[in-house]
Amino acid sequence: MYQAFEKDRYPTWKMALEGVYLAFTIALWIKLIMITVANHNGPLATLLGFIGAQFLVDYISGMVHWAADTWGTFKTPVFGPVLIGPFRMHHVDPIDIANHGWM
Repeated sequence: MYQAFEKDRYPTWKMALEGVYLAFTIALWIKLIMITVANHNGPLATLLGFIGAQFLVDYISGMVHWAADTWGTFKTPVFGPVLIGPFRMHHVDPIDIANHGWM
């Protein structure tokens, strides 16, 4: 089952989608920095906002990780090969993340 998944692991459409996601994320970060600079309310408010955001992001990513490990299969439409497969693969082969490109 894992070998069949390996063959179709990173199709061109998935790499293109991840490239678009990366560009969108960078644009959002730039916009966030611009808004923060324009509306700076002092270093303490900025620091507390940053710390709070890091906890929120860590919690949400942990929930997504848990859901991908818990629900669905490799054959679940859309999410199976794109999200569930890679999340579960690192439990089977922890070195797997080092065997493909950075994106």
